[in-house]
Amino acid sequence: MNRPASRDADLDFAKGLACLFMVMGHTAFFMGYQNARAPGFIPLWIAVESPLVLFFMATGMNVIHYVRHNTDKKGWGPTKNYLLANAALFVCGLSYNLNRQSLGLMDLFQGIACAAFFSYIPFRRRWPSWAIVIIALETFIIAANYAVGEGFAFRNDRIIENGYLLISTPEFIKSAVLNPDKPLLMSKYLFFLDELAAFPRWKKLFFIHFSVFPWTGCTLLGGVLMRHARRKSRWLLWGFFIACLALSVYALPFFTARHIADYYFRGKPDYILRHVGIAGIILLFLRRYYASRGAALKWVEFIGRQSMIVFIGQWIIIEIAVKFIHPDPNVWSLLGMTALTLFLLHGLTKYLAGKVRAGMNTPGYAKKWFRRMIVLSILTMLFHYGFKDSPAYANITVAHLLSYGAAISFALAFPALRQLIRKPKQ
Repeated sequence: MNRPASRDADLDFAKGLACLFMVMGHTAFFMGYQNARAPGFIPLWIAVESPLVLFFMATGMNVIHYVRHNTDKKGWGPTKNYLLANAALFVCGLSYNLNRQSLGLMDLFQGIACAAFFSYIPFRRRWPSWAIVIIALETFIIAANYAVGEGFAFRNDRIIENGYLLISTPEFIKSAVLNPDKPLLMSKYLFFLDELAAFPRWKKLFFIHFSVFPWTGCTLLGGVLMRHARRKSRWLLWGFFIACLALSVYALPFFTARHIADYYFRGKPDYILRHVGIAGIILLFLRRYYASRGAALKWVEFIGRQSMIVFIGQWIIIEIAVKFIHPDPNVWSLLGMTALTLFLLHGLTKYLAGKVRAGMNTPGYAKKWFRRMIVLSILTMLFHYGFKDSPAYANITVAHLLSYGAAISFALAFPALRQLIRKPKQ
């Protein structure tokens, strides 16, 4: 049996694999692949959605890693440091929301922060695995009830009139990169996000986009998997994840993404079970058999270690590439655009990761980039909200460019900020 070269190499690979498929999915989105209902859309949609669950389950495995590393440390210190670091991720991640025009919603970094926050206590207190699995399943049931009920009602009542599917594929490609020549088209998408943001705060926290339900359940299952992946009890997990996948295929109705609203109400039962099953099987296999060998595997591990930079940097590359190339929404164009995006993204990620590595332990580094993040975030909001109802739509483009500066500053500042929070007092 090939064991991992290090305790985290398989986890880095899993995160890197998730990042690669997410890049493909976002490339397809900006190409108008979903809008055109291009051939192969359904398998593509399944392939690029599974990594989201994979990443959240890997986050749960990281929670276990932190708990094990600090298990001999008594008192409130380790818990305080971990929860503060996730609270900082939640707040600083709002700069990413500005870039994605999702301020007021739970986006990726808020979802990860909340999932890790709520998962930490059960694992720190060493709750039994069976109890944690029950809690995870309860989060899935709550999410499914909301997504099938209110999520579908929202989609059917509103999105036909105001949203995504009224925009043709060529128009969506242009409007999605905030082309100032197409203000009315992009305004439909922004209007849709405004409708979501108008939901009560508790609904946005618990049910919409990367919300507490069902994503905390995925993180809890990832932690349970980490506990048992190398024990004899792992066979129970193999059976559990295979059963989840089988149920999603043979026993539940298939809800495909027909409207952009479906990407914000992901808690449908077939979606949860299908992707939990796929992600769980992948993680169990990697945890048991992965060996860190060869340049290609190590490159994927590098992408996984730098996932925060990848999440942010991908949008810069994708938006520029699609804007200037205007690819047709077909399989070969998608593969080519994904390859180009990954090539350019690798260079950007390597450069930014080098800056983080060089500055992490430099006095004032975290403060400098945190300050830049705050200033650029404020400027972004001034341009975006100050001109949102104005014919001068180019100011929205200025806001978008400024938001990239804010998001990149966040990616450069947060690793050092987290290190400062977790650093033991002398």
